Parts: sequence; C-alpha cells; structure tokens
Amino acid sequence: MRIFYHLLLTLLLLVQPLWADKKEEKNGEVDNGLKDAAGLIYGVSDLVKRRYVEEVEAKELLTGALKGMLSGLDPHSNYLPPERFKMSKDEYSGSYVGLGIEITMENGAVKVISPMDGSPAAKAGLKPGDLIIMTDGKPFASDDIYDAVDRLRGKAGSKIRLTIRRKFKAPFDITVTRKRIKVHPVKWKLEGDIGYLRIRDFAARTTKDELLSAIKKIKSEAKDNLKGYVLDLRNNGGGLLDQGIDVCDVFLKKGVVLEVKGRTEDMGEIHKVDDGIDAIKGKPLVVLINSGSASASEIVAGALRDNGRAVIVGEKSFGKGSIQVVVPLPNGGAVKMTVALFYTPKGVKIQQNGIVPDVEIKQIENLNIHKEKYTLREADLDKSIGNAKKGKAEDDDDDDDEAVDGEGKKIEDYQLLRALDVCRAISVYAAHQGEPTKKS
Repeated sequence: MRIFYHLLLTLLLLVQPLWADKKEEKNGEVDNGLKDAAGLIYGVSDLVKRRYVEEVEAKELLTGALKGMLSGLDPHSNYLPPERFKMSKDEYSGSYVGLGIEITMENGAVKVISPMDGSPAAKAGLKPGDLIIMTDGKPFASDDIYDAVDRLRGKAGSKIRLTIRRKFKAPFDITVTRKRIKVHPVKWKLEGDIGYLRIRDFAARTTKDELLSAIKKIKSEAKDNLKGYVLDLRNNGGGLLDQGIDVCDVFLKKGVVLEVKGRTEDMGEIHKVDDGIDAIKGKPLVVLINSGSASASEIVAGALRDNGRAVIVGEKSFGKGSIQVVVPLPNGGAVKMTVALFYTPKGVKIQQNGIVPDVEIKQIENLNIHKEKYTLREADLDKSIGNAKKGKAEDDDDDDDEAVDGEGKKIEDYQLLRALDVCRAISVYAAHQGEPTKKS
C-alpha cells in the first residue's frame, strides 16, 4: 500500500546528516531549554526502567520518545525506526505488495485519501474519505501511521477484511486481496481529438520518461487531428519533488515552477525550468484536479497555470504545501520532519489553501453528486500547519442526482467529459485569434 503520510513531497538527505548540525549559540552558551528537556527525558526513562511493572528495553523507550517528539509537530513529521525506514525506501522501488491506497491519520483513525487506479482497494470499492475502523474484526486505531501500515500489509494473495465507515452510511465490510503492485505512473488514451494523460503519482523516477512516451504515442495515433491535451492529476497524492519539476519541464519552455520557503536560509530556493521541452508544442492544455490532488500535483497545476500554460478544471485540491526531509540516523532509522512550505510562481501559498480551479466542475461518482463538504483535505488534519477553526458541515440536500448526456446516456466520468469540452473550446478560441472580423 502507498503511505500517503510520507510520500507526498519528500527530500531524502543522505549526506551531511542534519542530526549532527549544531547551531552556534551566542557567547558559546548552551540552549538551557533543550538541556532541561533532555534531563527530563532521561529522568523519566530511568524511572520507567527501574519501576515500571514490566521490564522495558531502552530501545523501546527511545522509539517512543522520538515518536512523541516528532508526531506532535504536524501530521507529516515522524520518527522512522530502522525497519520502517527501509519500508519507506522500498516504496520508491516501483513495485510493492499491498492494497494500493493512500492513507493519512487523524485523531488515531485511518482515513483513505485515495485508492490507486486499478488497485485491489479501488476494485473493492474504497473511496476518498473512507474511515477504516476495523481489520479482520479487530478495532483499528493508532497514533502511528506505520503501525497502521503493519496491520494492512501482508503476503501477496492474502485477504484482509476492512470495516468501513462512510458518510451517511452504516459501517460495512470490504474484503481486499493483497497483491504485488507494479507502479506505472502514466497512462494515456485518445479521446477523439484530445489526448488524455493520467499521472497516478510522482513516486516513480520514470514519470517523465513515461509521460514523453505517452505523448509520442498520442501524436502517432491522432495523426493531424489533435486539438489539445487533458492532464489528469485527480487523486494523485504526490511523490518526489524532482519528478514534479520534471513534469513541468515537459510542458514548459521556461519559467519558475515553485518557491520554497523555510526557517533557515538553506531551505529557501526557487526552482525553475530554463530549457524546457514543451513536448506538446504549445497546444491547449487542461489540468484536471480534485480534493485528492496533493503536494507535487499541486506544484504542477500551480506552475502550469501561473506560467500561462494551462487552465485548471475540477475541484479545489488537497492543500498539502509542505516539504519534508528524511534524515538518516546512526541507528539505521530516520527522522522525517517538515522543514519548509512551497508557493506557486505567483506567490500563492498552497498549505491549507490548495489550488482553486479556473473552471469548477463537481464530480459525479457512481451517478451521485459528490458533495464538496464531505471531502478530506490537509486543512482537516489534526495539528496541520496553519490550521484554522473547523465547523461541522450540514447536509442540506440528501437527494441523489443522475448525470446524463444529450442522448440520455449515463455519464461515468463527468469531470473528464467537461474537461475535454474546455480543451476543445480553448482550441477553437485560439484558432480564431487574429482572424479579421467578418461583416454580414
């Protein structure tokens, strides 16, 4: 399964470990606050070692202390013990055994951000915002995302029964069969005269190459009948920062992609495309997003729009605008910590705000209107950076509505249909620019 909690936008630091950094204190003074805290932690650990009802290993105490220290900061900071650090690195190998869902933690509960396309979770019917409350009949709650992952993982071919709580539905069970999931981040098809490009995530280091290959195949199949492209980033939880920048390189000739701002000078940086490919040669581009589009997806959408290269269609994105570093430790584990926020080229802060589409199109899932107020975003997570007060959503319309096209046929993907229309409209508008006005 994909771990949304740490796969959104992560930088892996393998040299000059930050745990060894020492900030110079004025006049050589030691930070008394840290000194007192260290003494208190040691004192409590010693007390537990000597007096707790059962014997406790020092390793367990260290793990617990580090987890508590980091997980209390924000939803994306954590301590990774050695075995879990290895698990996190395996996620980037392009193949893993799991359910194929992206999850996050909230108040000890496991919430689904999105199921991956074609994954066991998607085929079983899991949806964004679902709450997993039991596994195989046992209560499923944890304050640690990796404890949750341990429960959900298993051997390929093994089954797990998930008890799901979904808005306005009684809890129900879904049985999912674990399988080895091979990550191919890009899929494509030709929708009439529009090229459709779907990027599932930015975790694989082959994203750019697969995207270029897909564009080449679309051009070959469409021949001269190609009016534009739709780039689908819905339910794309993000991944590697460099892959997001590389995708911008595919569509831009030059321009700023994002600006990173942190507390320290070394975390301040502007990422640019100086000599981009523009593989679609200036043709109209529509980017499709929803509440499951997060982090690197939001970087790509914001960069393409701010550079005047794309129109954004769909629903407001997740709003995960922070960057984590994963710092290896001497014991084989690692610290994952939020160190900076990122901004679009025009200075728009993504954290909590998300990307607001130019053309808002509500999705219709299973022929029912998908209500905006029941989606999960970064701002809904406990301890989220910049968290605002949250109120309860009220449902003012429980009626189910069907979507049909002009011929009365049921529409399976309403957002995509409208995105294709927007792309064709842009193409028509562009074709008529500069033509002389005709008098009648």
